[in-house]
Amino acid sequence: MLIWDLRNTNRPHKDCPDIMAIADSLVKLREDMPNKKLAIQSLISKSYRDDFSSNDNNENIEQLAHLIKKINPNIVQLYSIARIPSEYFVYAIDEKRKKEIVKIFREIINNELIEINY
Repeated sequence: MLIWDLRNTNRPHKDCPDIMAIADSLVKLREDMPNKKLAIQSLISKSYRDDFSSNDNNENIEQLAHLIKKINPNIVQLYSIARIPSEYFVYAIDEKRKKEIVKIFREIINNELIEINY
């Protein structure tokens, strides 16, 4: 689901590496630069359209948390839409959902050294 959500949300060029290749590169970057801080930012949104699923579904969030755990960044910043988006059918998740996602991240990542904010 995560790979489909990433492609659906971002619509990357066909030659763009897949999410696992990107994650593996971030793991290597983290290992190659142990004295530098690495932050992961993730934009989570909802959708009004049935054919454009929201990326805030629990399956996606759990898979994202497992990738973040693998990457082992110093900071995770969870975002949602703050301004009028380019796509009329997407909108921000609310504060309650952000807190729920942070809780899921903390349970799966299970590393107090990783700062998780929203």
